[in-house]
Amino acid sequence: MKFRRLCLFLVAFAAIGDRSPGQGIIADNSAASKTEIANAVAQVCSSDKTTLKSGEPVGCQSCPSGSDFDGQPLGWHLVHITTGHFTSATQENIILSSLGCESHSNNFGGSFIFLRDTAKPKLLRYNPSLITGRCHKSRFTDGGDFLICQDEYGAQSTVWSFIYAISFDEAGTGNVFSRLFETLDSTQTCGKDSEGKPGGSIQNSKIMSIKFHERNGELIGLSLRATLEKKHLSRIEREACEQNGVRTTSIPEKEYSIDFSLQGHQFKVVPASSAAFELFRKPAFPH
Repeated sequence: MKFRRLCLFLVAFAAIGDRSPGQGIIADNSAASKTEIANAVAQVCSSDKTTLKSGEPVGCQSCPSGSDFDGQPLGWHLVHITTGHFTSATQENIILSSLGCESHSNNFGGSFIFLRDTAKPKLLRYNPSLITGRCHKSRFTDGGDFLICQDEYGAQSTVWSFIYAISFDEAGTGNVFSRLFETLDSTQTCGKDSEGKPGGSIQNSKIMSIKFHERNGELIGLSLRATLEKKHLSRIEREACEQNGVRTTSIPEKEYSIDFSLQGHQFKVVPASSAAFELFRKPAFPH
């Protein structure tokens, strides 16, 4: 059983390497002190030793309680720290985003959320599969913060990039309440489908930038720019691509602007952007 779990982790860790930085959202900076971070990570690691880098905590030597690989000596890796009023408008929280101790079905990672209380944060909940490593903090019009995040995932020479919004309840349970947008880049497949059959078509689509619109410190909407183009490869183009291992034919990308409005706790595509939005994949990630 341990060998099987180890094999699953190695597969998961390989997939983590497929995540590309991409473009779009830049992760917000943390306002947590070094002491707070150290105390939070120590609670995640429990009795296990904390992994340090340049004297700063960056993970645990084995997987924390509640993860898919609970107790396995595979390593838990701290990816990013986010601070804000997530569980209520009056409570301060710290979120630790991590990778390395979850299976594919749980997006290879998860997030721990703490209640900020002096120098020793109180652990509220661990949310497996909730990836918060690259997020922008925003505020609802009725108070309280939430996150708009971006993540990338690669498999079988295809890269997906997606934008999604996360909120938390008072107990610290996180929820992806909106899947806003998703792109797909299949240029490295050289026109083969998931079964390796030569379909001939490739797609190049990327998220280029995101702009947040606020009024009195509260989010009212956002705008994003994304590229999209498709091409059917000829047999000669496909064979050249397969031989060189890279895309050998250029695709003239077109750029689109899409606007969203935030109405209550729901994002809606602005009518003028509907036609452009329909050209892209229906947003489905993350799990």
